[in-house]
Formats: sequence, C-alpha cells, structure tokens
Amino acid sequence: MARPLKILPDIAGVYGLVIFVSFVLFAGKRALGDGDTLWHIKFGDLILERGELITRDIFSHTAAGKPWTSHEWLAEVIMAAVHRVAGLPGVVIFYFLIAALSFWILFKIAQQCGAGEWLAIFSVSFALCLSLTHLLARPHIFTWLLGLITLHILLKGGRALFLLPLLMIPWTNLHGGFAIGLVLQGLFLVGSVLDKVLTASTRPALRAVWDEHKTLCLVLLLSLVATGINPFGYRLLMFPFEVSKGSFRTLISEWLAPSLQAYWYFRLYLLLLFSLLFFSGPRISWGNRLMLLFFVNASLMHSRHISIVGLFLTPLVVQGIKPYLEKRPLSRKRPPTGAELSLSPATGPLATIALGFVLISLGALHWGPWEKLSRVVIPPPEKFSSGVVEFLKESPPQGNLFNHDEWGDYLIYAMDPPPKLFLDGRLDMYGEEILEDYAKIVNIEEEVENTLEKHEIDWVLFPPSPFTRYLKAKGTWQEIYSDEQILVLIRRLPVRS
Repeated sequence: MARPLKILPDIAGVYGLVIFVSFVLFAGKRALGDGDTLWHIKFGDLILERGELITRDIFSHTAAGKPWTSHEWLAEVIMAAVHRVAGLPGVVIFYFLIAALSFWILFKIAQQCGAGEWLAIFSVSFALCLSLTHLLARPHIFTWLLGLITLHILLKGGRALFLLPLLMIPWTNLHGGFAIGLVLQGLFLVGSVLDKVLTASTRPALRAVWDEHKTLCLVLLLSLVATGINPFGYRLLMFPFEVSKGSFRTLISEWLAPSLQAYWYFRLYLLLLFSLLFFSGPRISWGNRLMLLFFVNASLMHSRHISIVGLFLTPLVVQGIKPYLEKRPLSRKRPPTGAELSLSPATGPLATIALGFVLISLGALHWGPWEKLSRVVIPPPEKFSSGVVEFLKESPPQGNLFNHDEWGDYLIYAMDPPPKLFLDGRLDMYGEEILEDYAKIVNIEEEVENTLEKHEIDWVLFPPSPFTRYLKAKGTWQEIYSDEQILVLIRRLPVRS
C-alpha cells in the first residue's frame, strides 16, 4: 500500500509560518526603530562597489582614518544586496524570515526535549515575547538562527556535532554573537560531565568520562580554530568584551541593565525560571543550570540580551514543566479514533521561505499594490526627515558638525557623500573618549562649552531637545532649518578656517 503524500505542515511548520506573517503585518515599524540598520546597508553597498572591506573611518571628523573592525561585513553585504533589489521593506522581510525560521527551530528543540504541542507552544511563545525587545533589522538576528541551530545539534549529538565548526565560519563573519556558539558548546560539555560525575551511583572512571566527551572536546577545539577564519583573525574573539565595558555599558541604552519594572514580562519569566529550579530540583540537568546562570546574568547586565535568554533557556522550561504535565490526566495520550493526518516537517519552513522570497520579489518588481501595502506595514523610519537632506544638499553649512548619533546613521544612508560627522552608530570605533564627550554635550554638563570648543563645532544637527533649546537661548547660535524631527543651527561667530 502506497504511503500517503505528506503535504500539510506539522505544528512547528505552522507556528513558524504564522510568526512570519505576524511579523510582516504587525512588527514592520518596530524593525526599523534603530538607525544602525541604515549604516549597515551603506557599508554593505561600499563593500560591493569597491570590492574590499572598509577598515578605516571615512565618515567623521572626530575619528577620520581611525582603524575600524568591520566584524559584521558579511551581514552588511547581504543587507545591501537585498536593499538594492527590494529596498528597506525587503531588508526587513529578509530579517523577519530569519527570525521566523529561528522560532521554527526553537519549536523543534522544544519537541526534541520531550514537549508536547501545548507545552512547546507555551515555552516558545514566552521566548517570542522576550525576543520582541530586540526585534530589529540588524545582524544580531543571524545569531538567533545560528545559535539555535547550534543548540539543536548539541542536543542531537553524534556525527552532526562536526557540523558545528563549519557553522562557526559564516557566523564569525556575520555577527559578534558568534561567541555564543563557543559558550553553548562549553556549557553543554561541562554540564554533561557534571551530569555523568554527580548523578552516578558510583564515581565513574576518568577514562570513561573522557571517552564519552572527547568528541565534544574536539568539536569545541575545531570551532575555536574556525573563528579565526575571518578578515581580522583571532583578535575578533575580544571584540564582544571591548564593546560591553566602560562608557559603552553606561551610555548606550541597549547596553544598560534592564529595569525590571519596565520589563515586567521579563520579571515574570525570571520568576518562572527560578520556580522551576526550586521545585524541579534534580530533574534539571547541569547543562541547563549552567545556561540559566550564564544567560540570566547576561540579560541582567545588558537589556539587549533579554531577547536571547528565552531562546536558549527553552529546554530548561520544558524540562521543568514536563514532569508536572505528565501527572495530569489531560496530558495522557488518547487512543487514536480514526485516520491521522500525515504531516510533513518540511512544508512549513519551505512555505515560509517561499512566501518571504515572493514578498521580496514583489518589491523588486515594484508591483504597485505591494508597494502601497509595504509602505503601510513597513513604513520608513518616522524619526528621520528627508527634508533636511534636501536642505543640506542645497545649502551645506561649513565647518565641523555635531550631530545626534542616529542621525549620523541616516545621513550616511541618505547622502552621498554625507557631511563629516561627529559620530554615528559605530560607537565601538569612536571609543570611550568621543562617546563621553558626546554625552557631556547632549546632557548639557558643565563642560559643554569647552567640549564644543575642543572639537571646534560650527554647526549642529539635532532633534528638538533641551540641548537645542539651550543653544538657542545662548544667543550665539542661529537656527537655519527646522521641522518636526530635526533642527540645524550654526554659530553666529565666523566659521573657523
């Protein structure tokens, strides 16, 4: 008898497809809420045009010629290629596709850990809610996908483990979050050893422990070697630490510690985690306990990491809740009452990918109805004004500029060439001194006048704020352009030579 053709997607595939459609319809405005997307696209364009990486600053007067680690160059090239075909909506749809595939894999991971359909929906949906805190069209979305693929392979084990070093090669060139790949492998290895040593009735022989874990050790070593296959070599391993210290973690909003009052849903998630740890006790594996410590600590230090804590702690949630559900009568499997549907694990993600490419293709073909709809569901960033760009092209002020950091991103994207900036979203390149000077000026500290003189600022491009009101009140600055989003002011004194 011929097997029935599997066409309908399974629950995981349906979940991923629904997430993708929901993102496109309801999260488009959120995805472009950060100016970094814009400068990433511009740098990808420059790489494609020049055929080489941009490794020194070419856009500012404060860091002109300074070396820059373009650690996300591959993601930027991909973004620029999609942007050339389908514009900003195409870039957003591409990242929504990557995010939706991530949650499809996470659903599979939940099932891999023994979750039934309802437990998988609950645990993955909680992780989805946390991810919305950082759902932006930026390269970190690649870390969601590649990190979950890594976790899936670790749980599967066997020969598939040798795929992990190969996975690290593109990951290292896509986003600095590649370090999470090494962390996951290390925590999984140590947790597995602790499970073996601490749960055995008799102490296992050291040779037996080594034989069981030598493959994981070898794979971790090969993965570490693979991280050096990038234009910047092994010094890229230090990059995540360099951008999460000093002024970077005190002056950049997404690197600040989260407010547990503002992120109330994150607080609830923490309570769930610690309740599971308290009541489930020995049932929680050491690997999940170590991941709990690592990812909760990361999320409490930097609010941007709230988006990933739910992703990688889903196995812990499943492992903690599953035993209690199994005790309830409703959770017991019922005998089949008739013919069951033959579902495919592949059609869901394939349909999601196909729909994503159809939408990108409609943007590339400039199909009228889709262009009108895309302007509604994925509108251009409202915080930026194209009017000031036209003004600057017609009447560019002379001298050194002080600008809002995100407006620096927009000017890089919208003007060719842009005026020389004070700074933009590449804050890691500018360094702590420039970032601290920026904060002194914007916060109108006592050193504000000296800091403006230090950088010989002759004109300012900044959104309406206490800082712009302060400049206008001084009487030494003249407003030459304004709209709802931005002001341009110049010094009344002669421009410096």
